[in-house]
Amino acid sequence: MFLAVEGADLGALMTALCSLQNRPTLGFGAPVKLSPNQVPLLPGETVQITVKDVMYICPFSGLITGTLTVTDYKLSFTSLIKESSFILDINFGAISRLETISVPNQGDNTKGIELVCKDIRSARFAYKTDESQPEMGEMLSKHAFPLSYSLPLFAFKYNEQFPVDGWKVYDPAAEYNRQGLPNESWSISKMNLHYELCDTYPSILVLPNNMTEDNITQVASFRAKCRLPVSYVHRCLFILTGPGTDPCNSS
Repeated sequence: MFLAVEGADLGALMTALCSLQNRPTLGFGAPVKLSPNQVPLLPGETVQITVKDVMYICPFSGLITGTLTVTDYKLSFTSLIKESSFILDINFGAISRLETISVPNQGDNTKGIELVCKDIRSARFAYKTDESQPEMGEMLSKHAFPLSYSLPLFAFKYNEQFPVDGWKVYDPAAEYNRQGLPNESWSISKMNLHYELCDTYPSILVLPNNMTEDNITQVASFRAKCRLPVSYVHRCLFILTGPGTDPCNSS
């Protein structure tokens, strides 16, 4: 759906979109925690730095002063004007690059930074440097691009507890049994248990009883990426073709 908006209406729309309040629906039923300055936190998410008197350079409303909270997952800007609460959240995975910008008429110790996002958003901030705390631009860079600083991705720090073990939701052996396997024509094989036969196929396979493991190995070597045919009766894909390729009798 496309929405045509002009002039002041566009500014009002953008301001409204940026000002949407966070609601406690983060994760899949995860209990939402709040930091001391009321920033919602995911399970495992921690506040890295909180910087006061940061100016958000809004393209429609001008400078908005507030508090910027940087976690290991996102940045959250909250305006100081309670009558017109303004909240801007950007998760670090959405950031494409960070750029230094000039901020005129704000003093020599004021720096500017622009966050260019992958979803066409672009947020600009101005802040004053303080030797008593980490430099905000460096902190943003570390958590926006953690691998460049040998830091773990937040996905490996996320620690929501689920009622079931996700690795056990699907049991291939139980599913095969539900389909009536093994039977007189098909058997369950673990020859790909460690993905040594084909690393793009399941670890547990169902194979014809009249095929030996040697036959299966020959068939795999004759097909692209060692992918066994998924149909035993009909002609299958992934066959290696071209000059110098000999037919495979086992296949």
